[in-house]
Amino acid sequence: MALRAPPRTAPPTRPPTSPPPPRLVAYAGVNPKTTNTDGGKELDSIIVAVGNEDANPVSLKVGTITVDKPVVTNWHTAPADAVPFN
Repeated sequence: MALRAPPRTAPPTRPPTSPPPPRLVAYAGVNPKTTNTDGGKELDSIIVAVGNEDANPVSLKVGTITVDKPVVTNWHTAPADAVPFN
């Protein structure tokens, strides 16, 4: 009696993978000093959120900046547009 290996079966098919979602980049600017005074609050990070109701804001390290009157911009798709002007 000869031993016979069981028939080979094709490996299971995997569902087609979808491409990764597009990478979205947005820029916002912070003007650390808006007056000529020496005062202000020293920060080493800022909290970034999409809006006031954002459930998942993130904290970003920014080095050390002194902010006396915070000025921020809206979200932009080009970095140059995110530079706040007085």
